[in-house]
Amino acid sequence: MYLSQAQLNELCDFQTDHAAISLYVYSSPQENRDHFHQRLNRLAETVQDKTKQFEGPISRWMSKGLHLDRLHDALLEVFVEEKGQTCCVFIADDFFVVVDLPLRFSEFITVDYQFFVKPLMGLIAQFERFAVLICDGNRARLFGIHLNEIEEQTEIFADNDLPEVNKIMPAWECLRSGVTNQRLHDPLQRHLKNTTDRLKDCFTALGFNQLILGIPQDLHPLLRHHLSTELEDRLIATIDSDTTNNTSVIYHQIKSILREHRHRRESRILILLREAREQNQAILGVPSVTQALMAGQVRQLILKPISQNEGWLCPQGHLLGGSFSADDICPQCQQNLEPVQDLDELLLVEALSQNTDVFHILHNNDQWEDQNIGAFLRIPNPSKPKSHHGSVFPTER
Repeated sequence: MYLSQAQLNELCDFQTDHAAISLYVYSSPQENRDHFHQRLNRLAETVQDKTKQFEGPISRWMSKGLHLDRLHDALLEVFVEEKGQTCCVFIADDFFVVVDLPLRFSEFITVDYQFFVKPLMGLIAQFERFAVLICDGNRARLFGIHLNEIEEQTEIFADNDLPEVNKIMPAWECLRSGVTNQRLHDPLQRHLKNTTDRLKDCFTALGFNQLILGIPQDLHPLLRHHLSTELEDRLIATIDSDTTNNTSVIYHQIKSILREHRHRRESRILILLREAREQNQAILGVPSVTQALMAGQVRQLILKPISQNEGWLCPQGHLLGGSFSADDICPQCQQNLEPVQDLDELLLVEALSQNTDVFHILHNNDQWEDQNIGAFLRIPNPSKPKSHHGSVFPTER
C-alpha cells in the first residue's frame, strides 16, 4: 500500500490496551511457494502464542485461528507479485496495515501495546516521496509516490473548472507573486497560479521531497512561470500527460524517470564515498566497516542488497569480519567466536539500533571497487590499520 506521512505518523503514535502485532517477513526470490506457505503457518502459530497473554478482540480472533486468513493472503500476495521484498504487517483491533519494502531485512514478530516501527522508519528514510502534478487548462490532480506505490491525493486536488467571472486578486498578492494584475485577469493564468499555490502548501504538508510535472507542452512555460523557487529546485522531470489518465497509466509514464533519478542519486553517493575515502573519512569492505560500526564511528552505512557476507560473533554480541577461524577468540571480551551467515544483515540491524543512516545501492555500479559495503565515518581515520591474521580489524584487500 501507499504509505503517506500521516499513516506513518499514525503507526508511530499508535497505542492500545490490547495487543499490537508487528510482523516483518522477507520473501526470498530463491524460495518456492510451498516453502513460503509452510513458513507462514509457523509464523501464524508464533503470533497466536504471543497474543495469548493479551486481552481484546484481536487476541480472541488469533486464538481461534481467525484473522489469519487475511494475514496469509497479504503475505502470499507479496510473495507472488513482488519477490525480494520485506513485508511489514501491523495488526491490532480494527487496524490492519501492510507496507512493502524493496529491501531485505530480518524476519521477526513482536506483540506489545504499540507497533514496533523503528526498523521501518530506519529503512524507509532513504526512499524519497515524489509529488506528481498532472495539470491542464481546466483541471489539476496531485499524486504521491512512495516505496514504488502511487496514490492520488484526492483530498487536495479535484476538478477545477474555470470560473465564468474573472476575479481580481489583491494588489499585494500580485506583487508577492511577481505576476501582473492584468495577467491574473486571465482565467487560465489564475487557474495555474492557484494550482501552484496549493501545490506549494501540500508539498510541505505531505512531506514530499521531489516534484514531477505532467502538463501539455504549450502550457509548460506558463505553469513554470508561477512555480515558486523552492518547487523549481525540487523539479526533476516534466512529461506530457493527460489529466484523464488513470493512476496506473501515470505511474507507467514516470517509472523510468524514478529509476533514473534513483540511479543518479546512488552514483552521487558512491562518488562522495570514493572522495571521502581518499581523505580517510570513509571506508570500504566488511572488516573495516564492521570495526567502525561496532566502535560507533559510522555516520552512514552504504550497502548493496543481499550480499550475504560471512562473519563472526562472540557471546557478548561483538561482530567481527575478516580472516578469523573457530580457534580464534574475541579480542574485546576474550570469548570464543562462532561463525554467522549474512553478516551484512546483522550489521544493518546494528546500524539501525545506533540510529545510523543506512543507504542501499539498488542498482549495479562500477564505482564499488569490488566491495559491497562501505561507510562514511563520524571522524576521520588517523591512519589505516595494518593487516595481519587474527587481528580484530584486518584490512580488506
